[in-house]
Amino acid sequence: MIVANDATVKGGSYYPVTVKKHVRALEIALQNKLHCIYLVDSGGANLSRQGDMFLDRDHFGRIFYYQAILSSEGLAQIAVIMGTSVAGSAYVSAMCDESIIVHKQGTIFLGGPPLVKAATGQDVSAEELGGADLHCRKSGVSDYYALDDNHALYLTRKIVRNLNYQKKVDVTIEPSEDPLFPADELYGIVGTNLKRIFDIREVIARIVDGSKFSEFKSLYGDTLVTGFARIFGYPVGILGNNGVLFSESARKFSSADEAALKEPIIKKFEEEGSPYYSSARLCDDGIIDPVDTRLVLGLSLSAALNAPIQKTDFAVFRM
Repeated sequence: MIVANDATVKGGSYYPVTVKKHVRALEIALQNKLHCIYLVDSGGANLSRQGDMFLDRDHFGRIFYYQAILSSEGLAQIAVIMGTSVAGSAYVSAMCDESIIVHKQGTIFLGGPPLVKAATGQDVSAEELGGADLHCRKSGVSDYYALDDNHALYLTRKIVRNLNYQKKVDVTIEPSEDPLFPADELYGIVGTNLKRIFDIREVIARIVDGSKFSEFKSLYGDTLVTGFARIFGYPVGILGNNGVLFSESARKFSSADEAALKEPIIKKFEEEGSPYYSSARLCDDGIIDPVDTRLVLGLSLSAALNAPIQKTDFAVFRM
C-alpha cells in the first residue's frame, strides 16, 4: 500500500477528507496484510480545520493507531521523506519501522523555523532543524540518507526486497492468459449512452483470461449473468447485470407534470450520480479507465490474497 502526499495541493496538508482517505488506505492494508510505504511531503494538518480532524475516533490519531497495529502484525511501515514532514506528518515518518530522508530536500520537525522564531526568537534553517544530516547523524530518527528522489526510491526497493516476506495463497493459480479481444473495444461496447443496453458477456470476454467464461444458470433469469472465470490466473466468480432488472412504475402524471416533477430529481442525479462526486467523497476507492479494468482487478485480487481466506461452514444456498 502506497500513501503519497501531493505538495502541489495546499502544501500536502491534511483536510478532513484527507484524513479519511489515509485511514481508509490503512484499513485496507490491515485487512489484506499489506506492507505500507509513505511518500511524505506534507505540512501536516490544516490548522483552520483542526477541530474537524483531531477529536473523533476515526480522525488523525487513527492513522498512528493503525501504523502501530500494522507494525505489530509484521507489516512493514516505510517512510520516504521527500519534502517537508511537519507536525502530524512528522509522527507518520517517525513511527515507521524504517525511514529514508532526502538530502537538502526532506525535513522532519514538529514545528518549522517560523514557529521556532516566534517561540524563542532564534533563527534556524529547515535543514539545521530537521534535515537529513541531523536525523541520520544525530537524532537517529531516519535510517537512510538519500542523495535525491531517485536514490530514495532505489533505497525503498532495497528495503522491500529485504523484508523476507513470502506470500501464501490458498487458491489454485493458473498461468495467466490475455483476453482474445482488445480491451479498448470496451469503449464502443459500453459507450456513454447509459440508456443503451449491451451484452455484459462482451465486457467479460475482454477482461477474463483467454475470454473463457463458464456461465452458471445461463437459461434462468437472463437479465443477470453469473459464472466463473480467471483473471491473471486467479479464480473469480462474476455477476453482471444484462439489461433491466426491474420494470418501470406505471405512469400517473401528465407529461408536463411528470417533467416538472423529474426536473430537480434529474438535476440532482446528474450532479451526485457523477463518479467524480462519489469518489471525491470516498464513497468508492477511485475511478479507473475501462481499459484498465482487468489490470485493476488483477492487482486487487493479488492484494486481497495476502490475507488468509476465512473458512466457513455454510452449506450451498439454493432458492
